[in-house]
Amino acid sequence: MKGEIQTREENLNDDEIHSIIKNLNPKEYKEKVKKLLNIHQKLVEKEEGFHKTRFELKYGVSSGLSVGYFGSQGRFYVPFLKEYFEKVLKFKPTYFAETPAGSNSISYGMIQYDIPIVATNDISFWSYCISRGILKNDEILTDDEVSTILKQSCNGYLVNKREDLPMPLEVKQNIDGVVRFIKEKNIDKYYTILAILGKFMLSNLTFRSMTWDKNRMKDSNFCSVSVLHNYIKKWVKKFNVLIQDKGKDVTTVLSYQKDHKEFINSISPPSKGSVLYCDFDWPWSDGRETEVYTWYIEDISSIIFGDKIQPNISYWTKHNIKKELLGIIKLSLEKFEYMFLSTQSSNYPHIEVLKEWVTEVAKIVDYCFIDTLSLVANKNFREELLILKRK
Repeated sequence: MKGEIQTREENLNDDEIHSIIKNLNPKEYKEKVKKLLNIHQKLVEKEEGFHKTRFELKYGVSSGLSVGYFGSQGRFYVPFLKEYFEKVLKFKPTYFAETPAGSNSISYGMIQYDIPIVATNDISFWSYCISRGILKNDEILTDDEVSTILKQSCNGYLVNKREDLPMPLEVKQNIDGVVRFIKEKNIDKYYTILAILGKFMLSNLTFRSMTWDKNRMKDSNFCSVSVLHNYIKKWVKKFNVLIQDKGKDVTTVLSYQKDHKEFINSISPPSKGSVLYCDFDWPWSDGRETEVYTWYIEDISSIIFGDKIQPNISYWTKHNIKKELLGIIKLSLEKFEYMFLSTQSSNYPHIEVLKEWVTEVAKIVDYCFIDTLSLVANKNFREELLILKRK
C-alpha cells in the first residue's frame, strides 16, 4: 500500500492517510492530495449547498498586532473575511467571536468592520493584554505616560528570578519594574505597553516565535534597555493609530484563561448573524502535542504577568483531538449560525480527514484555501478554512 492512495471503498483509515502524506516528497504532494480531494470530496458534496472557494489572496495591510509565523491569521484573513461576508454569505455579522484569539488580529479587523459585538478569548495573558489595551481601550498613550512607565525598575521580581533567561540584568530589572507598575495602576491603556513588551520578546528574542533564541537575548543589538525602549515607543505610536481607527460603536467582550467550551457557554450570541472563528491549538502533523503552545502561554505570558502562569489545561494529540473537537463544534453550532474553522497543512489531522470528521456533527457549506502561503520556508504550506453550519 505504501505510496498508493486507496479509494474510499477500501477503507483507508486516518493514520494511513497521515502516514502517506508525511512520506510524500514535494513533487508527489500536489498530485496525491488531488486524489485525496477526490476521494473525500464525495462525502461533503452530498451536503446541500456545498461549494468550494479558492482565493488567490495577496496579503492585506497588517495591523501590526500579530508576529511572524506560518499560521498568523491576520495577515490574510482580515481582508478575506470582509469580502467573504459580503460576496459569498451576503450578510454582515451582528456578533463575532474568536477563540483562541492569539494576537487578536482577526477580532481587531472585525472591530474596524463595525460589527456591533466582538468577543475574544485566549488562555495567553499576552493575548489578553492586546484585547484589553487595544480592542477594549479607547484612550491613546501620551509621551509623558510612556516615559513614566519606562523609567520603572525593580529587583527581585519574576524576570530576575529566571536564571535561564540570559537577558542583561538592567533589562530584567526594567521589565520587572514596568510590569509591576502597570499591574498596580490597573489602567486599560497601560496594557498596551504589556502587549508591546510581549511582541518585543516574540519578535526580537525568539526563533520564529517558537522558542527563545539565546544568542539574541545576549546580543545588545537585540536585547538592551535602549533597544527595548525604542521598540516600545515605536509601537506605541502605531498602536495609538489602531486605537483611533477602531469602530466606535462596537461592544467588546473579553475573556481570559477560559477553555473553549467554557468561553462558548459564557456568551449569548443571536441565532442569526453570529459567527465563531477558531484556529485551535492543533497537534503537529504527526499527531504530537504542540509544545510551542506551552512555552508561548506559560513562558511569555508569565514574564508580562509578573508571576508564574501554569494554566490547568491539556493540549490535543492524535489520541484525544477528535472527541474534543467534535464536542466543541457541536456546542458552537447550537449557539452560532456559522463556525469558521481554520487549520494549516502542518497540523493534525490533515484537512481531508478533518472534513470527514466534521461531517459527523455539522454541515460544511464551504471549503476555502490558500496555496503556497510561504514560498521561502515551505512551498507546500497551505492555509485552509472550513465554513460550518448546523446540520
